Amino acid sequence: MDGVGEFDASLIHEATELAARLRELPAGPKPRSNAETRALECRNRLLLLLTRRGKRVRSAARYVFRNHPEIARQAMSSYERRRRANARRAAMKKPPADK
Repeated sequence: MDGVGEFDASLIHEATELAARLRELPAGPKPRSNAETRALECRNRLLLLLTRRGKRVRSAARYVFRNHPEIARQAMSSYERRRRANARRAAMKKPPADK
């Protein structure tokens, strides 16, 4: 196969070595120490608080600038704008429910 279509036969040997090394690795994630677990829990709690605060600030900005949509749009999360736009598009594509 060497030389056919610019194939490099050394890749076969390298692949078998790589496969052997990968098989030697543990199947699951390594167990965390107590300190790592506590740090991860603390990080997750802080992230949750930060996310809630951000949503509250954006909600207040939407209300305060409700008569100025261009300013309200700047304060809004681009992710939330895209999510809402996609939800509106999906709702418009849905056929009306049969009664």
